[in-house]
Amino acid sequence: MLVKWGERQTHHEERGFTLIEVMVAVVLVAVCLLGMAQFFASAGNRVMDSETRTLMHQVAAQEIDSMRSLPYGDIGTVAGNPSGSIPDVETKTVKGVPLEITREVIYVEDPSYSGPYPANYKRATVIVKATDSQELEPMQMSTNIGGGAEGGTLDITVTNLPGGPVADAQLRITNDHLIPHVNISTSAIRTDVNGHLMVPGLTPDNTNSYYVTATKTGYNDAATKEGLVVVKGMPFTVVQLIIDKLSGFTVHLTDGAGSARADVALTLKGHLSVEPWVSESTVFTDADGYAYFYDLRYGTDLEPYIIYTVDTYSPVLQLPSGVEPDSIDSSITLLSGQIGLTLDPDTQREVELELPNP
Repeated sequence: MLVKWGERQTHHEERGFTLIEVMVAVVLVAVCLLGMAQFFASAGNRVMDSETRTLMHQVAAQEIDSMRSLPYGDIGTVAGNPSGSIPDVETKTVKGVPLEITREVIYVEDPSYSGPYPANYKRATVIVKATDSQELEPMQMSTNIGGGAEGGTLDITVTNLPGGPVADAQLRITNDHLIPHVNISTSAIRTDVNGHLMVPGLTPDNTNSYYVTATKTGYNDAATKEGLVVVKGMPFTVVQLIIDKLSGFTVHLTDGAGSARADVALTLKGHLSVEPWVSESTVFTDADGYAYFYDLRYGTDLEPYIIYTVDTYSPVLQLPSGVEPDSIDSSITLLSGQIGLTLDPDTQREVELELPNP
């Protein structure tokens, strides 16, 4: 073929995209779009969270201002001490956001105060929580309001078994003798980091009718067994309660020759720090000879647990050979087939027992 001078012969090879190339391109575009969507969604959520936090702060500030505008004697919650007409907890929707508003009022003392009563301020606290968002931290705001607290005072300390302070123990104060009855159970009535709380402003009563109960999740409950007298001014009525982490027993029952004893009813009796003051539970051993007892208060040498069989057996329930019994106070009488056990707090104690075959 002849090619003229100055002309160039070109060859154009035309072809389309393969299916794999198209699919890769689609995937890349989808990934980019998904990333952009997540970015904008996250940015939108951050904006909404910021707006919600601002709203919660505004609501808390309005609540505080509202309480400060009340007469001093009216500043208190329905279930609290000081008592008043302010609801302890309220739910409402503000600008489309569902909120839970918790209000707490307690007496507090200025360390420089030297008057006859232990409190000369009320501390009002408002906690606002967005109920439709578990990620947003509640908004809390407090203020002190000057005044005074006449009446009687409970000086309450809650400790664990070794004597260490138990913080954030919820307290309940009742008196069914006074009219109206006293039933203070607001969340504000709880111990501080030292396991302590002063509760002033109580109506004096010399009929031994005040009772105090301490509770905390994962701990045994404790209450004053005898009623308390509260007098005006001094002296304060001192209350000491012991609560500690719950425990349990894992009992393994054999016949003494290594074989499990199944379907044996074991009864465990112990002490409680609240009414009815004693505990009793019965559990059957399983196919492997195990019986489990949970959520128990500690047991000491003065207040041990006693375990025994419901049915009469001969020979009776006993400890394995060579195992020393727990140290139990000499005032505790154990009958034949009964075994005394102590129990430390926050422990699932394993106990080996034997019930020989007849």
